[in-house]
Amino acid sequence: MIKNRFRGLTLLLTITLALLTNACGGEWEKISKKGNTWEFNAGPKKGLTARVREKYKIGKREYAELTLKGESGSSSIIISWNEAKKTFLYAGRNTYMGDKKPVFFIRETALAKLDNKKNEKVPGEDGTTITFLGEEKIKTPAGATTALKFSRTGTNKISSEKISQTFWYVSKKGIYQFTDNARIMKLVKFTEGKGGDPSKPAGKLDAAKAIAVARSFYTRARTGSGINALLPLFTDNGKKLTDNNKTALKMLISRIQTGTRPEKSAVFFPGNNRVGIRFRYTDESGTNPELMYSDTILELAPGKPEMLIKSASTTYRKIIQ
Repeated sequence: MIKNRFRGLTLLLTITLALLTNACGGEWEKISKKGNTWEFNAGPKKGLTARVREKYKIGKREYAELTLKGESGSSSIIISWNEAKKTFLYAGRNTYMGDKKPVFFIRETALAKLDNKKNEKVPGEDGTTITFLGEEKIKTPAGATTALKFSRTGTNKISSEKISQTFWYVSKKGIYQFTDNARIMKLVKFTEGKGGDPSKPAGKLDAAKAIAVARSFYTRARTGSGINALLPLFTDNGKKLTDNNKTALKMLISRIQTGTRPEKSAVFFPGNNRVGIRFRYTDESGTNPELMYSDTILELAPGKPEMLIKSASTTYRKIIQ
């Protein structure tokens, strides 16, 4: 039952898959405008809404954060643009925080540049295959148009989930329609945002270093020897932590160790000088298991040569209300 309740989350990932067209820089600028909003319906019912909340730039790479609402709750995913290869990268919601690879937010699956050759196949690192199926005329509540049609099939080697999806992409506007097995969602309305320059996600702090702190925090909590493994990441080696702080950290460590996988955890920026860690877990303490999100906010202080944590706070909430 729990797995079926979260089938909708797979649908959310298809939004980013639609960005695999042979785009140029102008295409990315149109798709990633801050405020761009896509509203979908699943038949007569409201399906989900995707919105570009923010754009980030770290080094030469730009990222766009998509917030997603509807269906079985809300979440966010990050998409990015590889300037050298002129390639959209499918990011999904996975971080792979335990694999020791240098990533931002999530591990990206580069699906290469498509040349719009019909039946061209592009393998993904997740084990699935993207196939370009040509152009097709479609009609959605947002209007009739000609779209590029793609399929995504195979078995996700991370989750072992069988994937059978089709999606239709319209240049500079994004996805207009997609299916997941027998389910179909159609675009009702696309609203173009006002755009704006990419922001610095960690404020004055180095975002890459902030991410490294978050990854180290998660990895130490998951594989280390309890709270003592985390203390060196805090200012003053954690000496200013109160007993309540330590109790909260111990609970967090327990839930990370027993209820999460690295590929199901995400890093995000909740504000200046802060970095967040989000993971999903199942709380089995009650009569019925509850699917939960945990958000841990790390307030950071710049250090030489490393960045340290000033304080950490965690909130837990049900995914299905």
